[in-house]
Amino acid sequence: MQYRSQQVPRDPDGELAAAACLRAVAAGDAAAFEQLYRALYPRLFRFVLRVLGRLDLVEDVLSETMLAVWRGASGFCGGARASAWVFGIAYHKAMQALRQRGVDPHREGDDAVEASSAEDAADVAALQQSLRNALARLPADQRAALELTFFHGYSCEEVAAILGCPTGTVKSRMFQARARLRPLLARLHAEST
Repeated sequence: MQYRSQQVPRDPDGELAAAACLRAVAAGDAAAFEQLYRALYPRLFRFVLRVLGRLDLVEDVLSETMLAVWRGASGFCGGARASAWVFGIAYHKAMQALRQRGVDPHREGDDAVEASSAEDAADVAALQQSLRNALARLPADQRAALELTFFHGYSCEEVAAILGCPTGTVKSRMFQARARLRPLLARLHAEST
């Protein structure tokens, strides 16, 4: 007789748990809301910060995002990843915050480049700083597409759902962002060496 172990679904990135939390939040479960918030907060914080480029606005946008999640959890239909649904809300709240402050989200970012923290930093640290500086110069919509794809692992289709645009627009933003990053990275790297 052969013994078969029961297969437990794997959930390495917490998507099954996030979806279950969202269903519980839709039913008014405050504990599930807190669990969802704690699970997504670090990733959401980094994403919103990179989109906005302003630390002073991040907590306000996250609060508005989570309030929208609490109020609209019943609108999550389960067709997308739960985190993608929440990231979509965060993206739209971030764009709204930029527009309310008179910033065009499609305009290139600030040209000011922060100096590196130590002149003798390792090449890897200098390259990472150059990348952060170059990303900060991209328009917010292009930064968001790159951030969601490369740092959060979403597919182009998922990024399109998050950003509320066609997949072709995401691909176009990615192409434009890469085209802008090439010379920026080369120049920033040359300045740091």
